[in-house]
Amino acid sequence: MINKINNHFILVDRCAEETRIVEVFDKKIIKLITWFDKNPPLIGNIYNAVIVKKLNGGVARAKIYDKSILTIRGVPNSIKVNTSVRIIVTSDKTNNKPIQSKLIEPNSKFEEKIKNLDQINKIILLFFSKKLPIIKDEFSILWHELNLDKCYLDALKSKIKLNKGGVIWIEKTNAATLIDIDTKNLSIKTEDHMLKFCELAFVKCMEEIKLRNIGGMVLIDFPKLSNIRRKTFSNYLAETGKKYICDGIFFWFF
Repeated sequence: MINKINNHFILVDRCAEETRIVEVFDKKIIKLITWFDKNPPLIGNIYNAVIVKKLNGGVARAKIYDKSILTIRGVPNSIKVNTSVRIIVTSDKTNNKPIQSKLIEPNSKFEEKIKNLDQINKIILLFFSKKLPIIKDEFSILWHELNLDKCYLDALKSKIKLNKGGVIWIEKTNAATLIDIDTKNLSIKTEDHMLKFCELAFVKCMEEIKLRNIGGMVLIDFPKLSNIRRKTFSNYLAETGKKYICDGIFFWFF
C-alpha cells in the first residue's frame, strides 16, 4: 500500500477521539498538528479585533469579542491603537501564552477563500505545503505501516541529536521557547568549522519549529563566534529563516 502513494503527502488520521494532520516526506513526519476532538483548535477561526497595543516588528496585541487578548503579526505602521481589524487565528492558547494570529488585509480574497472550509482544510491551507495529495487514514492503517508513532513521539522530545554531532535542547516556557545549541561530542578545530556548525544547527532548529508548530518568541543560544563571522551568520539567519517562516523576524544579538 505504501508503494502506491506519493513520496510527499498530507495524512489526515482520526483515531481514539484524536485528530492528527501530518505532512509526510520520505516516510517521515516533517510537520504535524494534533488535537483531541472534544477540544477543537481555534486555528483557522476569523474574528473582528481591536488593537490595544503596538509592539516592535509589526506585532500588536488585540482584543476580540470575549475579551481574549491575541498577538497579531504583520501589522503595518499605518494601523494605530483602537483600530478595528480582521484577523485569523494561527495557534491555540498554551501555558497562558497569548493566541497567535495574522492580519487579514481589507478587500483581500483570502477570507472568502477560507470561510467555507471545514476545520481540517482550513489548517491544511494555513500550515501545510501547497498542492500535496491529501490522504484520509480513517483506520490508522497508513499511520501504523509508516511507523509514524515513533516520529510523533520523537517530535515531542526536548533533546534532538544532530547527524554530524552536537545536540539541540528545546524547552517551552510561558514567555518564549528556548533552544540551546550544544557542541557535545563535536570537535571544533577552526572558526569556519564553528560557523558551518551554527548554520546547520539553525536549519535543524527551523525544521523543528515547523514540525512542532511553535509560535511566538523563540530564543536560540548559539555557540560563540568571532566578530568577523557574526555578521556573516547574522545575514545567514535572516535569509535562511525567511525560507521557513516567511513572516518571521530574525535578530542576532550577543
